[in-house]
Amino acid sequence: MYQKQIRNICLTLFGMISMMTAMTYSQEYSEKYHYHDKIGDHIYDHHILVEEHPSYHKITILREPETVIIYTDEKGEKGTSMQVNRKEENSRFRVVRQGNYLTFTGIIEGEKISKTTKIDTRPWINAPGIMLRDHFLKKEEKIDFWIISSRSATVIKMEIYELGEEEIEMNGKWKTYTTYRMAPQGWKAFFWKATLWVDPETGETVLYRGPLQDEESTGQKSNIFEMELIGKLR
Repeated sequence: MYQKQIRNICLTLFGMISMMTAMTYSQEYSEKYHYHDKIGDHIYDHHILVEEHPSYHKITILREPETVIIYTDEKGEKGTSMQVNRKEENSRFRVVRQGNYLTFTGIIEGEKISKTTKIDTRPWINAPGIMLRDHFLKKEEKIDFWIISSRSATVIKMEIYELGEEEIEMNGKWKTYTTYRMAPQGWKAFFWKATLWVDPETGETVLYRGPLQDEESTGQKSNIFEMELIGKLR
């Protein structure tokens, strides 16, 4: 059961890592990312819009089968609240962080949810590919954080650590990227782990690959979920 919950997190993750939209915004600053989610032979568009305001950042994630809106601190590195809408599953809920507590309210698969979960001082990061860019640029060897599954509202303590470098082809060009391993802390890492390829010049995640229990959400019988950066507008 725990393995299934962990695997479902990657639907949010890169998160969670991507998204772009053709809408026009009037905020002070905006970044738009376009990713492809790949499961077997099937490809789905995945967009992330980042709005930067003086006192907070807003990250909007648009993908199948959900819309996720994350609010962060003024640096865009620590989550303060999140809204999740998964219409096909009749799920829509909100999470707010106050100190070391996460408060959940809303509906998950038609059932009302109202709970508070105690965490510690580690940051809450539900879009690692976006929110950890500065950490990647600083070459931090290990990053600990909390993440929340957008499907089950499960709270997981995660870690990312550097593996090394690898040259891969992206969008027809070969380049050396820094590779990172992401996994739950402790023994839970035996059940789930993913790899990130990060551009050392920008801190942006260009490729994410990890296991996925996806039969329920897509009908596909693949156990690999991949997110590839297609383009970025600024």
